[in-house]
Amino acid sequence: RKAVDGHAFIPLYAQSQSIGLVCKDTVLILQAVMAFLFYIYLLGYMTTKTSYLTLIGFKMEEAMLPEILASASVFVLAAVLMPLITQIGIWNMSIIGNLMFAAAYFLAGPFTLLVSMSGPYLAAVMLQNAVLISFPAFQTIVSQRLGPEDQGKGQSAIMAIGTLGAVVGIPFYNKVLFDATSHGLDRAK
Repeated sequence: RKAVDGHAFIPLYAQSQSIGLVCKDTVLILQAVMAFLFYIYLLGYMTTKTSYLTLIGFKMEEAMLPEILASASVFVLAAVLMPLITQIGIWNMSIIGNLMFAAAYFLAGPFTLLVSMSGPYLAAVMLQNAVLISFPAFQTIVSQRLGPEDQGKGQSAIMAIGTLGAVVGIPFYNKVLFDATSHGLDRAK
């Protein structure tokens, strides 16, 4: 057993030590940047989604239908994906997950406005399955880069950086990128 350092109980000191641990590894720095950007775009999108759906013609009670469909699809993909994870590989899962996020935002935005109202349904399915694929890949990549005694520190430091992304992303989406009072294509600034 290792003695507990008293500094571990001082939150800012402990967090700065954890961030210092992450800064020693380029891959972990990139994972932290990805977590920061992830929380900007995911939480920003989630906070504006209902307003967006009602603006494009969904009734308020219909705005949750894409999420219900997406939640059901996660079970299907999880059942299919579990036996294939070792063949696909963690890095490939991370790449696939991030490509799925990009596709989901394309489907929710331009595709919906210019092509079909099926976009929010397809986007919700894509988005939730991207989370299903990306989160375990992210956690595994971090775990592969750190020793057993540093697992919690590394995960918490990267999630703290991601939380900063949420603090930035929600107001950015709601004040800069999306205007719920606009009409037509002016909805997206």
